[in-house]
Amino acid sequence: MNRAIVKLIPAILLTGQLIMAAQAQGKGQEIAEKVANLQTARMEKELNLTADQASKVGQINLAEARDFHRLFSKYKAGANRQEMIREALEINRSRESQLQKVLTPQQWQTRQANRSERAARMMTRLMTLQLNLTDQQIPEVERINMTAASNIQSELGRAAGQPGNVPREKLRTVADIRSAMEERDQSLQKVLTPEQWGIYEQRREEMREILRQRLQERKRR
Repeated sequence: MNRAIVKLIPAILLTGQLIMAAQAQGKGQEIAEKVANLQTARMEKELNLTADQASKVGQINLAEARDFHRLFSKYKAGANRQEMIREALEINRSRESQLQKVLTPQQWQTRQANRSERAARMMTRLMTLQLNLTDQQIPEVERINMTAASNIQSELGRAAGQPGNVPREKLRTVADIRSAMEERDQSLQKVLTPEQWGIYEQRREEMREILRQRLQERKRR
């Protein structure tokens, strides 16, 4: 092989890697914008946002989506699990804090009405970014997440209403929450492609824990 060509091979490979990285980054930004736009359009309709509010809410939603995208790029599946979960929850808390400053008290109260629904929508945003869900998959995945979140919220509420610490009731609650998660996964597998399901399986424990902690956190408020 020509020596000049041999010397060029490392540069060619590096250029290819940079192009692939740039394409992946561009695709990630595109998905982040898609997630943010869907969320903003929904909030605009549900909360009757003014044009100024819609613009500010759009920026807040886009910042969250981009932060979530960077988070998945930062942490490999299964590595630094607790740190990844902590950062994901912090990103969402930051968004909530910023939204409260933009919305009127009545709009904020309306939005706070359904805790499990908001937790499910957060999970759907995460999964859309992580799995690049199609427009057809998003409502199906959200419906599945809402059913699971509602069931888990009910179990957490029932456990909170039990007097004292009853070991048997605690075990029942844990078992029922695990069952709700397993039913959710079975439903998701029917909606996701084999490739998407493979990626989801790598992140499944993190996704489950984020949903559980978010519901518990909302329950305490």
